[in-house]
Amino acid sequence: MNFSSYGPGTSSHLYGEMLKASAGIDIVHVPYKGAADATKDLVAGRIDLMFMAPTAPLPYVQRGDLKVLGVVGDRRISSMPDVPTIVEQGFRGLELTGWLGMFAPAGTPAPIVDRLNSELTTILRRPEIVERFRDGGSDVTSTTPRAFAELIRNDYRRWGEVVRRLGITAK
Repeated sequence: MNFSSYGPGTSSHLYGEMLKASAGIDIVHVPYKGAADATKDLVAGRIDLMFMAPTAPLPYVQRGDLKVLGVVGDRRISSMPDVPTIVEQGFRGLELTGWLGMFAPAGTPAPIVDRLNSELTTILRRPEIVERFRDGGSDVTSTTPRAFAELIRNDYRRWGEVVRRLGITAK
């Protein structure tokens, strides 16, 4: 079996390598230069599996072209409540959560950072925003600047360890 990714070193590559290590299965990484061609080959059956952002496969799933096998993370996502997590299916070490964040230049005064965070949090709580993200396959949360910085530091350490342990390179 083979799995495609958006390219070497991308999250879709790392998730596949982690599944391979966790499940003890022999799957071959087939890197692409982006999501479009990788998805096209997955839909056509030239690739066996692929890790994708929740928003990407929805049209293909709705048409019956793709089947969602599981979601990464420590909980199911609201747009696909019947799809179990990969951890629920017995694969430990795949409690992975992707995120998007808002950044400001280093040295931005704390009151400005706090105000930006407050405004962003208010926007992300609006029902139409929550619904828009949910329709796209994502759940919306917000946090504090300090907690977000800690998340980034923890992810940096965690992914660094994964890359070193599995010998992954971005060739």
